[in-house]
Amino acid sequence: MTYFVYSDVHLTHSTSDKNLNSLISFYNYIKEEGVTAINLGDYFDYWRCNNFDVLSHCSEALAMRPIHEILLTGNHDIINTSGVPTWAKGKFRFIHGHELDVAINMEYMTLENYIAIANKLCMSGNTIGSLASVLWSFRTYAGLIYKITHEKSWDENDIQRIEDCINLHLTNYLPTDIDMSDRSYLIFGHTHRQFKCECGANPGAFPDYLTIDDNDQVKLERW
Repeated sequence: MTYFVYSDVHLTHSTSDKNLNSLISFYNYIKEEGVTAINLGDYFDYWRCNNFDVLSHCSEALAMRPIHEILLTGNHDIINTSGVPTWAKGKFRFIHGHELDVAINMEYMTLENYIAIANKLCMSGNTIGSLASVLWSFRTYAGLIYKITHEKSWDENDIQRIEDCINLHLTNYLPTDIDMSDRSYLIFGHTHRQFKCECGANPGAFPDYLTIDDNDQVKLERW
């Protein structure tokens, strides 16, 4: 069976019509091809705004979702009761990826504590969500200043560490619930950067995505 895997759409109450139409056309193509979609989480960005406002604004796109779709939860929509934290099929293991980020880049925090914080942020509403967006803008600006004097920004360094972990087969040594045998192949999102190696891949953030064909071949794509 062929799979279309995408991640990190981050739908909010202000997602543009252009982006929503792109998502709808992607869904229509999936339906025409008769393939199964796998959404790796952060479909919604509940950290930024009221949950109902997100659903109301994006209702047309939600109505067009493929019937055959596996939906995972990410750190920004971890309260989504229609999603699951992990999924597996054959040699493939699917996660959102924040589990890796916490284990590799946040050693001061347990995954349970991080999930508790993510849950709170998902229920923060418009006011706190707007404040979080402003703070994130300052962080992004500071990151650009940092990059002027360094080869990579701290975000890029964090992402590189996650990719190195996958590439070096180190996942089983981390304090996560990810069960990886030598023959397993990990598909994860979260970093917003496409990535592929012998034992794992990341579709990037939509409109980037990846496909898995009937022969288990993984291919990075862009819609």
